[in-house]
Amino acid sequence: MAWTRRTTLVTGIAAVLTVVIGGGIAWAVIAPADPETSPSASATATASATPKPTPTSEPDAPLARSAMFRGSVDGWQLAPDTAIAAVLPEAGSAHGGAVSLGVDAPVVAQSTVAAAVPVTVVPGADYLLEAWVRVQSVRPVAVKAAFTVGDVVRPLPELNAAWQKVSYPISAPADGAAETQVALQLDAPVLGLSVDDITLTPAGGQSVVPNGGFEAVEVPQSVIVNDSLVFESSLATIVAALPQGEATWRVTTTSGEEVAGGTVPVQSAVAGIPLADVPQGYFSFVVADASGRSVSTPIVVVDAAGSALPTDSRFGITAQFDRAQHARGGRIARSLGFGEVRTDILWRLNELRRGEYTWDQRYTTEIPRARANGVAVLGTANYANPLYDGGHTPTSPEAVEAFGRYAGEMARAFDLSGVEVFNEFNQKRFVTGSCGSAPECYLPLLESAHRHVGAVKADLPIVTGATALYDGAWFDRLWQLGGMKYTDAMSFHPYEVVYSNVHNLDKIIGAARKSMRENAGSESAIWMSELGWTTKTGDVTEAQQGMQFVRAATITLSRGVEKFMWYDVVNDGGGPAEHEGNFGLFAPPRAGVLAPAPKQSALSAGLLITKIAGKPYAAREEGAGVRSEVFGEETAPTRVAWAPAGGDVTATYEADGPVYVTSLQGEVQALEPKNGRVTIEVGESPKLITGNVTAAAF
Repeated sequence: MAWTRRTTLVTGIAAVLTVVIGGGIAWAVIAPADPETSPSASATATASATPKPTPTSEPDAPLARSAMFRGSVDGWQLAPDTAIAAVLPEAGSAHGGAVSLGVDAPVVAQSTVAAAVPVTVVPGADYLLEAWVRVQSVRPVAVKAAFTVGDVVRPLPELNAAWQKVSYPISAPADGAAETQVALQLDAPVLGLSVDDITLTPAGGQSVVPNGGFEAVEVPQSVIVNDSLVFESSLATIVAALPQGEATWRVTTTSGEEVAGGTVPVQSAVAGIPLADVPQGYFSFVVADASGRSVSTPIVVVDAAGSALPTDSRFGITAQFDRAQHARGGRIARSLGFGEVRTDILWRLNELRRGEYTWDQRYTTEIPRARANGVAVLGTANYANPLYDGGHTPTSPEAVEAFGRYAGEMARAFDLSGVEVFNEFNQKRFVTGSCGSAPECYLPLLESAHRHVGAVKADLPIVTGATALYDGAWFDRLWQLGGMKYTDAMSFHPYEVVYSNVHNLDKIIGAARKSMRENAGSESAIWMSELGWTTKTGDVTEAQQGMQFVRAATITLSRGVEKFMWYDVVNDGGGPAEHEGNFGLFAPPRAGVLAPAPKQSALSAGLLITKIAGKPYAAREEGAGVRSEVFGEETAPTRVAWAPAGGDVTATYEADGPVYVTSLQGEVQALEPKNGRVTIEVGESPKLITGNVTAAAF
């Protein structure tokens, strides 16, 4: 179903709003008439004048329920998402109309124009620049943002989630250009700032800023147009592009129980539907237009302290950027809190003539997109190139040297967190060279990559192995051959070993450390760069996939592994019975929906990352059939507890205040201690325990 519409924008960011007036000519600032909505009355026509915004009515304000959606804003040029994570329209809680403009910029490497619109001014005329601004914070906070007029910079005041008006009288130079632009410029990372109703008005005249309220917007041919379907509970809002009339919507659980619903009048092309009564959890959302045509999608709602789920650099996920379904994979990963993505950077796609590197557009787009979202990228130098050794795995000295040179050029071309040398070299289906898949054949590639990458970026980690399974004999021999001197982190993919019993991870990680000590005389870091469970028909359910994610990640991190990387971000396709096609935490978008559809496992992943983000691993508590892993300091720990042998087990903890128990379905149980203790029922599916637990009592 496709409906055509135009709509509005609102989104959150911390930014610098710049008014750039032709040819770098700075405008003069003149004294304001109203000290409540303008710069202070003592301001003069100098660069030192400071505006006085309209104060907020309350020192605290609830977060503004709104959501970004994909679209373009008529008349405005918006920065690409390779430079700024998102400059998009946002629906819900706009200052005026249905839409405002927002920017999400967790990373700003240099001063960057986020949005700009051309305007025509009269040289020598006086103007008043006004705008409404807010930031997604309950309490007033300093914002790294400013309005500028040419070379004159006017920092924003402290902001919270309530709209504030700022006002700056200015005077156009008599000898200045008539054609100029109003722009939004970012000079530092900023989150949750929204801008609306920008005007540049001459005395007694009309604003010269076209579409300053951002109401005229073009959106793609779809119905649910959200940028993401993972929501922080305070902000959860569906943006639907619908024909005018009354739309009906509802939210249901996986069992079909309705948790929220209602009607919304659609007076413009886009309706922001606030999900204020929807608790944390995994739900189905359906919306129907006035004619009864409907569109549905799964959604995830997570309680988090802020405008988005926190990210954690210990968690990574595969996003194969050469695959269409993994487009915007870095942003999808960030929506759940993943701090890193792993991707092949295929040799054959990027060196098309010997010694010349023409980087495939999918990598030059997707890697900067991920980095703009604050998501690190582990690049895997992979496979073969038809220019060398007949397209087989490099074996000849010339091909081995070319492979290493390619790895070095990867490091030069992209902002990477590491270079992984080959994928599953020990698996014969990936290796076609005459030497075979033995460690003796891998070592020359490792040495070549190490040497060439080190010449470009000496501190960039080299990740070694990436073996299918944990291949103990293979690693023993690699370390005996001297592979450790080319290794910063070793990696492996222990699928079959743990698929039926995730607790085998304990033994595997221990064996990996022992192998390094005994055969290399030292240990490197361990990055588990790939592990996952498929939800193909007859395998695990989505809920079980989420349970295995939580248990595998918790065990891995508890054993001192630096990074746990899931495979993969979005289902690769091929139908529900396809094994390789169903490892994702998301499915491709439903019909009439733009964003990928989160699976139930996405909720589990988001819950775990949110609960332990920023908390180092602390301790293990075991006994009475319970395994309890502790993350964080004594004052704010999170425990991940389950029964390894299955069945229902009672875990007892000492506590000196309320304790909160979150299931992987998102349900939260509040417990008050009795006689200084709480009891919690746990099974094979972990519970996330926060609050005032002081120690295990089992």
